[in-house]
Amino acid sequence: MGNNKWNFINFRQILLIFIITSLSLNISFAQKQMLKTSEKLAVLSESFTVDNIAEIRDLIEIGVDINVINKYGVTPLYMASQNGLTEIVKLLIDAKANVNIARDTGTTPLFIASQKGFKEIVILLLDAKADINVPRTKDRATPLSMASQNSHIEIVKLLLNANADVNAPNIEGGTPLHLASMHGHSEIVKLLINAKADVNTVDNDEGVSPLFLASQFGHTEVVKLLLSAKADVNTTDNEGVTPLIMASQDGYIEVINLLLSAKADVNASAINGITPLYVASEKGHTEVIKLLLSANANVNTANQSGGTPLVIASQKGYTEVVKLLLTAKANVNIVVKTGATPLHLASVSGYTEIVKQLLDAKADVTKRLNLRGTSYTALGLAKLQGHNDIIKLLEEYGAKE
Repeated sequence: MGNNKWNFINFRQILLIFIITSLSLNISFAQKQMLKTSEKLAVLSESFTVDNIAEIRDLIEIGVDINVINKYGVTPLYMASQNGLTEIVKLLIDAKANVNIARDTGTTPLFIASQKGFKEIVILLLDAKADINVPRTKDRATPLSMASQNSHIEIVKLLLNANADVNAPNIEGGTPLHLASMHGHSEIVKLLINAKADVNTVDNDEGVSPLFLASQFGHTEVVKLLLSAKADVNTTDNEGVTPLIMASQDGYIEVINLLLSAKADVNASAINGITPLYVASEKGHTEVIKLLLSANANVNTANQSGGTPLVIASQKGYTEVVKLLLTAKANVNIVVKTGATPLHLASVSGYTEIVKQLLDAKADVTKRLNLRGTSYTALGLAKLQGHNDIIKLLEEYGAKE
């Protein structure tokens, strides 16, 4: 009997082992099948279209890993969000897809949808509690900053209503307001200001403010909005350049008028000594020069090299600018650090009409310039370059070598 009992026990153990082994094999097989099915969803997500909805629904129903990562390193939800596939996004969110899984760059489904302007998808993601302030890794840009930069007004509204950080800086310290101001998106600027964006924040790269950027690129409506919100009209970048200098350099008359009306310092100079009048003269912006002179710009302020607006205008050949500056009592005999005068520069460059204007304004024809070891008067420089009309003109005014 003892042997029979032993045989019975042994049989039960063997049977138990068989059952466990069978279950293990079945579970392993099921896991492998599920893994293959999840991989199918990953591959499918790489080229999602609306035609895939029924197939996606079937895969969800059999319990695939809805957050599977495809060959691009993103989830099906990310791919659908990136490609504007609203119905697929809704299907995946309803299946409890994780809305905050980011790709290796740090961009989330909400980030990419905000960047591309897919309003309905943004709504779905926000309703699913997407993290609104997660930044992209490389530059710390947020969904709000991307929507602001790309002029997606309705998305900006949605993000602000969801309490997005309106002053979140990117890696260079630029905020959504910086980006909207630089690109001239006035409606978005208005939204950001109403949401308490800091109008005087400066980035940590060049030290520029939203007003600086709007002035630099001639965005009149944005400048109006920022000035109305008490933006500092005399803010400077790291080089001491003001918004007025930037606007004067590029000839933005309307912006210049706004800045001057807001009490911009017409004689503010950058670290290198340039002023609004200097850069306007360098670029030949006649109407800007008239405007600045009427605002009492100092016509004789020199830069670090001793150059004045008249010096640069004479060198560049801007006849009308020279006329305006001389009428405003510019020093016709100013000498830069190299020893050159406006007359030297106009004579060597062949600007006959400017030479005549300078001579009529009592330019000193006897002043000499040392050039490569030789001393030259304006006449000598004109002869060196073969400018016969200028040679004749200088001699008529008593010039000698």
